[in-house]
Amino acid sequence: MIKDRGAIKWTAMMLPEHVEMLRKDWKEDTKIGKPAIDEQALEEIELIIKEAKYHSKDLVITYWQDGEFKTVVGQIWSINENSKLIRVSDKFNDCITIVFNDLVDARAN
Repeated sequence: MIKDRGAIKWTAMMLPEHVEMLRKDWKEDTKIGKPAIDEQALEEIELIIKEAKYHSKDLVITYWQDGEFKTVVGQIWSINENSKLIRVSDKFNDCITIVFNDLVDARAN
């Protein structure tokens, strides 16, 4: 039986630019499309967020950004009704801005 090194033998023959391009393509393949959230679910999330801001409660917020789901745990710092932006202060006191239409889930911590 022939012992083959598989793809390892080809990497020495590839230029760094090609390797970088392949990695970028592989990363693009793992991206997830933006989920469709119905209007009723968005209203429920908005209510949870407003209630958490009023009572200064921690929330676990899941949102979609650039093809992947991200989760942040923290308190609502501000809600901008006009531009539909939410600013969340996490446990490291970093301020994260989230577009309201990118929200997927919000629940009390």
